[in-house]
Amino acid sequence: MRNVVAQIGDMWTLLILFTLVDDSERFNTLKFRVKGISQRMFTQTLIDLEREGYISRTVYPEVPVRVEYVLKNWEKVL
Repeated sequence: MRNVVAQIGDMWTLLILFTLVDDSERFNTLKFRVKGISQRMFTQTLIDLEREGYISRTVYPEVPVRVEYVLKNWEKVL
């Protein structure tokens, strides 16, 4: 467990990952489900998770733009 926490970082990272375990989430729905996180921390954590390959981000060309996040590879987290 210590290795997992060291690899993926802080509590916000863990909360976002566990929120995405069941299904993909839209940006605002995901933020709503992760209570207490600031907008800046939330956005930065999503950027970091996508860069590290834990989640993928899909942008749909709609008006307004729809952005969804999905857990890319749960086995990589473990």
